[in-house]
Amino acid sequence: MEYTSFSNDLANCQLNFHFKLIVNGDTSDDKDAGVPLRILTAVKVAPEVDLLKIRDAQAGHPTYSSRLQPVIYDIDLIRNNGGTNEFSFYDEEAARRVAHLFEQAAERCGVTSLSHY
Repeated sequence: MEYTSFSNDLANCQLNFHFKLIVNGDTSDDKDAGVPLRILTAVKVAPEVDLLKIRDAQAGHPTYSSRLQPVIYDIDLIRNNGGTNEFSFYDEEAARRVAHLFEQAAERCGVTSLSHY
């Protein structure tokens, strides 16, 4: 995953960036994206393997398991329209600090009820 060209749109409470995902040498995503802070409903911070377990079960594969070395910590930003943004870190403390910044930004954009995981 590669995130570049960060910018903010203060009037619309949106963090914008360019996102590129390369899997096994092939680019599967290469697009402009963003976090619409006004519509966030939850911020999750967890080891990526825990989130993969949940996603696999929701996709009908409750017996799948994953192991990642080194451990990767994800921030999942969940929107009221079902969309999500995901940011990954090798350091749990860094992930928690960034998640807190997203929480503060959402609150400044008028979000009054934000779930924390």
